Amino acid sequence: MNYDILHQLINQAQEYETQTGQKLEKNDLAIFSKWLYEKTHSHVSKEEIKLEPTGETLDSIIGKFIGFMYRFAKFYTKKALEDSLLTTLDDFTYLGSILLKAGSTKTEIIDYHIHEKTTGIEILKRLKKNGFITEQKSLTDKRSKSLFITEAGRGIFFAHVERMQKIGELIVGDLQEDEKRQLILLLNRLNDFHQPIYHENKKESIEILLNFRKQ
Repeated sequence: MNYDILHQLINQAQEYETQTGQKLEKNDLAIFSKWLYEKTHSHVSKEEIKLEPTGETLDSIIGKFIGFMYRFAKFYTKKALEDSLLTTLDDFTYLGSILLKAGSTKTEIIDYHIHEKTTGIEILKRLKKNGFITEQKSLTDKRSKSLFITEAGRGIFFAHVERMQKIGELIVGDLQEDEKRQLILLLNRLNDFHQPIYHENKKESIEILLNFRKQ
């Protein structure tokens, strides 16, 4: 047995305790494993990232490429749905959400997808017009209506699942399995950061929202 790896693990465990101020206990293996994975897969040397001489920063580059990825996804999805009654990626994802969250209100579905109310209403109107969803009066709130997927909606959703999975594979390109996992961890962390800002503070000014970076 190569005991060097054990010495490395002990050193990493000591570094974890020093960095986090938390003493590792018997039930902390999952937490330590996640920390070690992120640590060993997140190193990128400064030389690998070239900044344009236009005042570009790491933050602005990340924002730019996230925007590009969204446009790439729309481009591929539009091609995948050329001969379908589902016209956008949102049509497909809304159907999936209503399938999984049957009985949700319009507001709940729209908020889940991080859409403005007007945009979400248009998507729901389109799905209802095509007979893919139906509305029923809410049993808990007479002012709201609950959404349910119809048999036609269920049929067209599952008819496109395999194709949309292929689009997902195309979007992530040639990333390896460990790179995909690392990307998911980072995106999930960003999602956790932005969710409360969007849902609980959306009426605040940009100056106030910028303060969340410092917390």
